[in-house]
Amino acid sequence: MVGWPGSRQNSLFTITADTHEVRHNPEYYVMRHFSKYVRPGAKVLGTTSHFNSMAIAFRNPDGTIVVVTQNALEDERPFEFADPADASRGFKATLAPRSFNTFVIE
Repeated sequence: MVGWPGSRQNSLFTITADTHEVRHNPEYYVMRHFSKYVRPGAKVLGTTSHFNSMAIAFRNPDGTIVVVTQNALEDERPFEFADPADASRGFKATLAPRSFNTFVIE
């Protein structure tokens, strides 16, 4: 798929021209981490990280917190999160190598 002239765009699906087979691309699975749990009206919470990974947290309108993380490294990495409004609401986890992870705090 091509977007702006000269740029390549990733798509969520690929459909083969001959068999019309639908293939879910990696971007589809990444999008599911967000779209399944982050609700309309959610607010982004600040996060910090000390290793080569990414994390983003959201507070849903119902008070649940959704944390989506990526560990792009080849090794497991420890991860911890505490609710900025209530440090007792948090968790520690080990992120698998080269993984995306979603955590929901009720």
